Amino acid sequence: MNPLPPKGPTPGGRAIAGIVGFSLSSVLVYYLFSDYQLIKKEPPRIEYDENGNPIKSKFRVSFQEMKPLHLKPEALDRIKHRQEVIHQQEERLKEEETLLHEQEKK
Repeated sequence: MNPLPPKGPTPGGRAIAGIVGFSLSSVLVYYLFSDYQLIKKEPPRIEYDENGNPIKSKFRVSFQEMKPLHLKPEALDRIKHRQEVIHQQEERLKEEETLLHEQEKK
């Protein structure tokens, strides 16, 4: 006789569901925040001594107060390009509508 299947979720099934849920949520978070600057990168400040040799400095991390997120320059360019394309399409549609309206009058 065949044994009955378990009545609840198995440990293996829970592990698979957790892995799938974690990976999907990771992809979603990356997709949503990929256009924003979460870490602002600044060029390193190098100080030199009298001989022109760089002075070794400690690694510094500074935390700023909470500020709104800013878009990356690439994202701003992409958004501007999309807006231009939409504007061009709207103007093309208006021109076509005026031409059709003029043809209907004749």
